Amino acid sequence: MRHAVAGAHRHADDAVHRAGVDLARHPDRGALGLIGGYYGGKVGALISGVFDVMIAFPALILALLVVTFYAAEDPSRRVPGIILALVVVATPILGRIARAATISWSTREFVTAARAVGAKSGRILIREVLPNVAPAMMSIAMLGIGIVIVTEASLSVIGLGVPADTVSWGSVTGAGAADFRHYSHLVFVPGVVILVTVSTLNFLGDALRRKFDVRESVL
Repeated sequence: MRHAVAGAHRHADDAVHRAGVDLARHPDRGALGLIGGYYGGKVGALISGVFDVMIAFPALILALLVVTFYAAEDPSRRVPGIILALVVVATPILGRIARAATISWSTREFVTAARAVGAKSGRILIREVLPNVAPAMMSIAMLGIGIVIVTEASLSVIGLGVPADTVSWGSVTGAGAADFRHYSHLVFVPGVVILVTVSTLNFLGDALRRKFDVRESVL
């Protein structure tokens, strides 16, 4: 239990930072979506295509590819590789929502008025569009964090996660799975904690989505 609680603290902190749910500290996660939604045309089509290709891969497979490519020859690069993998997994999720919301907001009257008075595109995006897009991104970020948590845990269970001396829900589960007969609680306890955490994040994401009226059809 002590290991599960310690893992919870470390795991939750890492997931929040890596998934980019804190838009103030990680605004770049949805920047491509903002640009693609605002400019449209070939730029928007290219960015949308990149997101579609990334989302076509299951999150775990995509993370495996990134970690294997980045840290295959140097185990010391494992942790940076995991961080990069989780960013790659989270970026298209937030980017698609940012693009969809930007398409909707960029046609509003106040944006048209800003263009009419000669405001530059960068200012319009930051001052007019982003504050309205951020709530939609936050609602989906809750779901994205759940995906990131499960992905990191899965990587740790199969031996491609954080180092063995670093406690996380996935590493604890992997340690218990290696000797399930004697340490079955090391599998069940973090497994239940992951299930409850991800379910709670999904419920919060759904609540925020309904509150801010984030529509799937816009995607």
